[in-house]
Amino acid sequence: MMIEPIKLAERFTEYVNARDVEGVLSVTDHNVELISPGKSAAGHEMLAEWVKGSGMQLETLNKFAKGNRVIFEQLAKKKGQPGEFHIFTFFEMDDQKIHRIGRFDELDEAFGESGLSESDQIK
Repeated sequence: MMIEPIKLAERFTEYVNARDVEGVLSVTDHNVELISPGKSAAGHEMLAEWVKGSGMQLETLNKFAKGNRVIFEQLAKKKGQPGEFHIFTFFEMDDQKIHRIGRFDELDEAFGESGLSESDQIK
């Protein structure tokens, strides 16, 4: 069953906000690659640990999409910590699972990794 890339990224975000580890794993490939500033890791075990421990709450502000790649501009808050910060989350997927997830502090970095641009913004 094909799932639209934006819908898959939205599901991932909802599962993270609910700290639903099984949900997150259900929409990601077993060998999902995770990219963040200065780091790279892979696999469900590491992703599950992140979901359990992050306490992250994400609010999507803008969406960019083209083909099987999506970027969400998001406000992120960590439970128990004051304030919030902007992040740009990049998803690359096939029609069923997310294969790569990148978290970037700058939109230009997310554009560089994904090949997307301002013209791919979903209105």
